[in-house]
Formats: sequence, C-alpha cells, structure tokens
Amino acid sequence: MKRVFVFFFFILISFPLLAIKPGRAKLSPAERNQRQLIESLDKSDDLSAFTNAIDGATNLGLYNEADSLADVAQPLLKKVSDSLSYFEHLRVKARLYTILNRYTQALVFFRRALVYYQRAGYWEQEGHVMVNLAEFYRSARQYPQAQMELSYLINHPEFEDLSNLVKAIAYHRFAAVLNESKQDLDSAIFLSLKSLSYSEPDSLLDEMGTSYLELGDAYRKKKEVRAVSYFEKAFEVFKKQERIHYMCNSIRLISAYYVTVEQYEKALVFVDSSLRLAAPYYLPGFYNLAYNRKALILYKLGRFEEAYLYRDSAAIVYRSELQKRFSDEMAMQSRRFQTEMATSRLRSLESERMQILEESRAKDQVRRFSLILLIILILGLFGLYYFFTRLRRSKSHLEESQKALFGANQELLNTLSEKDGLIEEVHHRVKNNLQLITSLIRVQQFQQQDQMTEESRQMVNEILNRVSAMAVVHEKLYAQQHITQLRAREYFSELMEELKTLGGTFSNPLEIEVVAEDVILEVSQGIALGMILSELVANSLKYAFVMQGKPKIKIEVHKEFLEGRNRVEFSYEDNGKGYDDHSKMGMGNRLIMLFTRQLEGESTLDTKDRFYFNLAYWED
Repeated sequence: MKRVFVFFFFILISFPLLAIKPGRAKLSPAERNQRQLIESLDKSDDLSAFTNAIDGATNLGLYNEADSLADVAQPLLKKVSDSLSYFEHLRVKARLYTILNRYTQALVFFRRALVYYQRAGYWEQEGHVMVNLAEFYRSARQYPQAQMELSYLINHPEFEDLSNLVKAIAYHRFAAVLNESKQDLDSAIFLSLKSLSYSEPDSLLDEMGTSYLELGDAYRKKKEVRAVSYFEKAFEVFKKQERIHYMCNSIRLISAYYVTVEQYEKALVFVDSSLRLAAPYYLPGFYNLAYNRKALILYKLGRFEEAYLYRDSAAIVYRSELQKRFSDEMAMQSRRFQTEMATSRLRSLESERMQILEESRAKDQVRRFSLILLIILILGLFGLYYFFTRLRRSKSHLEESQKALFGANQELLNTLSEKDGLIEEVHHRVKNNLQLITSLIRVQQFQQQDQMTEESRQMVNEILNRVSAMAVVHEKLYAQQHITQLRAREYFSELMEELKTLGGTFSNPLEIEVVAEDVILEVSQGIALGMILSELVANSLKYAFVMQGKPKIKIEVHKEFLEGRNRVEFSYEDNGKGYDDHSKMGMGNRLIMLFTRQLEGESTLDTKDRFYFNLAYWED
C-alpha cells in the first residue's frame, strides 16, 4: 500500500511537467506579443527589426526563437557589412550565444563589435558591449575578468556621458558579480542602490527588477528580513511587465530567504505558491530550481519520502531539458550543415563561372589593348611628323619676328632717347628764361630805383616773387620721377619748403603740415594747384603772421571716387588773424580764380578769424 501511494504521488507531481510541452504551454502576454512580432518579420529585409526581435526574445527567455531569427537574418548581414546596424546585430547575437553557452562565437562577436565602436567613436554602444562582456565572463564564472571590464567602464572619465540605462546596467552587473562570487556583500548592496538611482527616475523596469533581486539576495545571505521586501518589489516590477519566469523566481527567492533563516514552513508556502503560478507555462529551468528547493525544505521538515520524489522530479526536468536542447541543437546543426554544403557548392560553381568569364575578359582586354596601342602608335608617328614640320616653320617665323621686333625696339629706344633729350632741353630753356626774366626785372628796378615810389617798388617785388614761385613750381614738378604724374604729399611738401623762404623770417619757425596720403595728381593739375598754392603762401607770409607767435600752414589733399569719377578736394589754412576785406589779395585773388576755372572747379573762402581756402574739382 505504501508503494502504491508513492507511485501515485510521483505521477501527480510529474503530470504538470509531462503534460505541458513547449508547443502546448500557455504563453504570457509578453511572450505572445514577442512571437507575433517574430511572425511579422517573415520575408522582411530590415536587419534592425531582426536585431530588436532577437534582443526581445532573449530578454523573455525565448532562446530557441531568438536563435532561429539569427539564422534567418544571416543573409542580411552581407548587405550592411561594416555598419552600425551590422555590429549592433553582432552584439545582440553574442549576448544570446552567451546564454546558449556558445562562448567562443560570443567572445569573437563581442570583440569585433567593441573594436568597431572604439574606432568609430560610438561611446554609448561601446558601453553596452562592455556590460555584455562582463555578463559573458560572469556566465563563464570568470569573475576577475568581469570585474576588470566593469571597473574600467565605471572609472572612465566619460562614464557620466552614457545614458542612464547603460549606467544602471553597469552598476547592477558589478553588484551581481560581487554577490555571486560572495566577495563583498556590502559593496554589492551599495552598487545595487547606485544602479537604482539611475533606473528608478527613468522607470527602467528591467534594471529596477534585477537590482531589487540582487538587493534581496544580498540581504538574504546576511539573514536580514528586508530581503523579503526587495523580492516583493521585484515581483511587482515583473508583474507590470508580465514576465512570468521572473515573477516565479521572485517568489522562489522569498522561499530561499526563509530557508536561510530556518523558517521552513513559510518557505514551503512560498515555493508552492511559485509552482502554482508557473504551472500553466513551460518553464523547465524554473521547475528544476523550484523542485530542488522544495525537496530541501521537505527534507528539513522530516518528510523524506516526498523530498526524494521532488528531487527525482527535478532530475527528470533537468534530463528532459538537456535532451530537448541536444535534439534542437542537432537539428539546427544539421540544417546549418546542409545549408553550408549547398552554399559551398553554389560558391564553387560560381567561382568556376567567374574564372571562365575572367579569362575571356582578360583575352578580350589584351586584344583591345593591342589594337588601341597600335592605333596610338600610328597616330603618334603622324603627330610627331606634323609637330616637327610645324616646329621648323614656327622657328623660321620666330626668327623673322625677332628681327622685326629688335628693329622696332631700337626705333622706340631712339625715339625715347630723343624725347628725353628734348624734355631736358625744354626744361633747361624754361629755367634759363625764368632766370633771364628775373634778371631783367631786377636790372630795370635798379636803374629806375630813384624815380620809383614805394608802391611801384612793392609791385615790382610782388612780380619777382611770382616769377620765383613759378620757377620753384617748375623745378619741383620736373624733379619728380614720373613726368606725367606726381605724388601730392611729396610735391606739396617740397614746394612749401621752397616757397616759405620768399616771405622773410619770423620770430618762431613756420610750421607746415601736409596731409595727402597716396593721392596721385596729373601734371597739368599739379601746375595749376602749385600756382594757386604759391599765391596763397605769398598772401599768408605777407599779411597773416604779423602778430602771430607760432605761424602754421596746413594743406590737405583728398581724392574719392563718386558717381563714376574721381573728385579731388584741395584745402589751404593758416592760423593768422583773418580779415573782412577780400580785396586785400588783389592780383593774387584773380590768379587763383583763373587757375580754378582752368581746373573747372569750385572754390570757397573763409577769412573770419582765420584764412581757409577750399577747392574741389572732378578729374576727367
């Protein structure tokens, strides 16, 4: 009778597991949505959509579906190689392979993605790869390598530039490594709280739930009752996400806490509650842990026969899952092998076809190249013949042109020499004539000095001064480097130095200021302005500085472009006392008006409290 009871009890607890096959198991809403998303990807060519679907299926524990999606997306990788979406796909697939214990392929994919992100400067994606690498080392029980990756990331100067998601994952993974390796529970608690400081403000439910689990597990190991509250918080978070597997694990961990504090009755209640929640679903990994946990609790309660039955059930679950995984793996490997064989054969045939085409193209290219080379050679010979014929003709024409040019240059040089000689002769004669006129006037003045009145003597002196001023203007004008143009500043400065000696001496030196930066004048304009300046200077020396202690004359010349022509403005100013009667200039005033009309300009005169003369004219 006792054996019959044990047999029926074993059948009773094994029936839910044997009845619920993967194809008939109830799906959670999140798993149902994920499978609908997977079905919608049929015949899709969007690699990013496949990447997101694989990542979502991995998060929900749908590892077989995620692996199948990775195989389907394989042809798409060739279209987007060496791009961000390509390496993001490799990262997600490496994360899946870590869970499926394909460590070699996972590590290769992680390293390739990490090198690309570092080279391209994608810091956010690089952070994702590094936390995934830490999880890889943690899964392989290589805790020092996991800590090294996470320490480098968290201590990096640009760590705060990452998103809250990456920072929360980094701290949570570090806490999980410390918690799992039983190194430092206080540090694990601190890092989990640090992770929550980033995940809670942004409502990052995945990281909140896992951080609550790590906090609860750390406090469980320290036998503190607050562990239960953190497991309950994790349950609420996973309930919002409708993630049944994690909800069951949260309740199972509460049971584990009560086992740690040796409250086995409460532990049994919570483990039974987790099994009832998981009953409609296919969760072999959870069943294995839960049955082992219940077997331990029953053993502690002295219910040894039931404990052995649950331990055997856990073993059945474990062997069944291993067999299923092995069968799925073999089928997948077979499909991959057949696909690779077919692909290899197609590649071989394509290679042979391409080789034949390449040989044919190479022969055609050789023939074309030979023909083109022959044509180029013939054209080159004709071109050389034509070139040398034209070269001989051009050389003959060039020699004739050089002879003609040499003759023309000689004629121009002779003409220029004659011109320079004539200019020098004219200059010499004008200078002699002015000296002769001055001498004749002085001789006549000397002979008639007894009969001359003071007024006539003054008139003769004015005439002599005007002739001298003309001589000075002439001398300075033809002393310029260019005979057709002259620089206003140099011309007026030198002219003033000569003209100021005609009026005698003063108690203080006469100060002269010439403002004429980069103004070029035509020679005819220079003569007229020089004669006007000589009359103005003579007038200032004669009348302006009688009572002036510091005599000063200021000359300004400006040129500006207006209305398509150059406008020249000449101004003259002294610091004398000024006068009201304009007739004091007499003959000088008439000469100034004459030269102003010659320039076709307009002049203004201001003699109140100063002497100011302004002349403006347009250049042709």
